[in-house]
Amino acid sequence: MNRIAQYAILVLCLLAAACSAPIQPELRSVGIRDMRLADNHSDSLLLRVGLRFYNPNPYPLKVWKAEASCSIRDKVVGSLQHDSLLILPPQKETDFPVTISLRTSYLLSGGLDLFLGKGLPYKLSGKAQAGRGHFKWTLPFEQQGVFTRKDLQQLGL
Repeated sequence: MNRIAQYAILVLCLLAAACSAPIQPELRSVGIRDMRLADNHSDSLLLRVGLRFYNPNPYPLKVWKAEASCSIRDKVVGSLQHDSLLILPPQKETDFPVTISLRTSYLLSGGLDLFLGKGLPYKLSGKAQAGRGHFKWTLPFEQQGVFTRKDLQQLGL
């Protein structure tokens, strides 16, 4: 009888550990990967942004939505709403690339600042939604920086 009680306690402990609530994933970094013109005849600039997530759980989680906007001089010049499924593997970092379409005219309107070497301040902000089952989290993100004349010269602007 003692042996049966020990096995029962062991099984209950394993079940309790297996049923623990998932831990919120971490958004480890947000960064601009590159910028490029959409095509030769377009007034759009594609800004590729990388979101890096870490899943601390021993099982996969899902990211099903990302929303972001890019502001230049506190004016929103591009945004995105990305509805797709990304699986975060257990206990690993995963990159989630998203693309924001910007109008080049907004960048070029700050031509004097670019010419004088000041640059154009930008801010990327948004959120991603992740979870598993009934456990859902909203992960906000923000990054600020400056577009320089060199950035735009590399694009041929």
